[in-house]
Amino acid sequence: IYCLDISASMGAPGSNKLNIARKYLVESLMELTENDNFNIIVFSKEAKVYNTSGTIRATKENISNAVSFLGQFNQINIRTNTKTDLLSPITLALSMKPNIVVVVTDGLPTAGIIQPEKILQGIRDANTGAKIFAIGMEIDEDQPEAWLLKSIAEQNDGEFQIL
Repeated sequence: IYCLDISASMGAPGSNKLNIARKYLVESLMELTENDNFNIIVFSKEAKVYNTSGTIRATKENISNAVSFLGQFNQINIRTNTKTDLLSPITLALSMKPNIVVVVTDGLPTAGIIQPEKILQGIRDANTGAKIFAIGMEIDEDQPEAWLLKSIAEQNDGEFQIL
């Protein structure tokens, strides 16, 4: 399950975070085979699931439709998405019982549960074995959001990467 941050900071003027994140997700989707299943959750203050009935097979048609879905989000239409709830989309993804969750975000949560330890505990409580990979968009490794994303990945057998 892919979780993409579509909060306003991802489309901030002078930033290319949203475009880079979308390109990363599209490349990842293209590597899936028809034996794989996937879904996408976009989030800011609220989460929106691409396929509300759950994961779908990674057919050429489904991937093409998912790429179109991702393409609808741009710097202009996300500028009013002023808050970021990080825990909700991750627990929503985990409720679909995936093997892997990939979270792509640029920042700290500003909505929902915002305390890092409570977020980590919430993920631990919801995770039944999925690996979580965290991708930090244009963040510095010394920033608090890098620590949080790195902790999420490390505590869930995933990896942390900065794009």
